[in-house]
Amino acid sequence: MKTFLTKKQIEVLKRRMEGKTLEEIASELGTTKQNISAIERKARENYQKALNTVKLFRSILAPVVVRARAGMKVDDVVRDLYERCDSVNIHLPYDRFELVMLLRKEIGHRIRHSLVVEDFEIRVTKEGDVIVMPE
Repeated sequence: MKTFLTKKQIEVLKRRMEGKTLEEIASELGTTKQNISAIERKARENYQKALNTVKLFRSILAPVVVRARAGMKVDDVVRDLYERCDSVNIHLPYDRFELVMLLRKEIGHRIRHSLVVEDFEIRVTKEGDVIVMPE
C-alpha cells in the first residue's frame, strides 16, 4: 500500500509504539539517537500532512459552508450553521454547547470570549461531520 511514510519511518514508529527509547531503536538499527529522532519527527510531520489532506478533501465535498468573520458573535456563527444544515436536511450531532467546545478545541485562538477574532470556516459533510478550517 502506498503511504506518506517511508519503510524506515514506519519501523521507527512501530518500535516507539512498543515503548522503545530512541537509544534502543538506534542501537537495533545501527544508527544514532539523533537520526532516529529526525526520522520520527519527519514521520509525524508526514502523518499530519496526510490527515490535513483528508480533511481538505472532505471539506471540498461538504455541502454546508459557514464563514465566521472577525467581529461576529460565536452564537451567531453557531446559529447560522444550524440554519444552513437544517435547510439541506443535515443533522448536526452536537448541541450548541458541544459545538462551541468543538470550535474552541479546533481553533480556540481565533475566538476570544464570545467573539470571533480571526476568520475561519466551518464545513459540514452530508453525514453531519463538522470540519473547521482556517481561511
